[in-house]
Amino acid sequence: MYPTLFTIPGLGLEISSFGVMLAIAFLVGSWIANLQIQEKGLDADASTLLIYVMLGGIVGSKLYFAIDIWFREGRPFMELLLSRGGITWYGGLVGAIVVGAIGCRIHGVSIKAFADC
Repeated sequence: MYPTLFTIPGLGLEISSFGVMLAIAFLVGSWIANLQIQEKGLDADASTLLIYVMLGGIVGSKLYFAIDIWFREGRPFMELLLSRGGITWYGGLVGAIVVGAIGCRIHGVSIKAFADC
């Protein structure tokens, strides 16, 4: 895999292959989940929760990575948090579960039905 697919001219913004694959995975996953949400008869709030869960997963994965390396290596926390690299799948899982559970409670969506999508 190429680390950088291309750079946007004028902005100098690098588009990474990992970021593109992550975006494709989120789009396909949310499309499939939306089909299941409609099939199960859940309301539109459940579709909105998908976005929150995805963002919670990204934030959780980055936050866990930064905390882990900060404790183990003593590197500056904010530098780790704002770096381009470094995420963990288990931090993403925890972040998505926490945000999903809170979002379901706020919007009155069944946690069991939402998790089954």
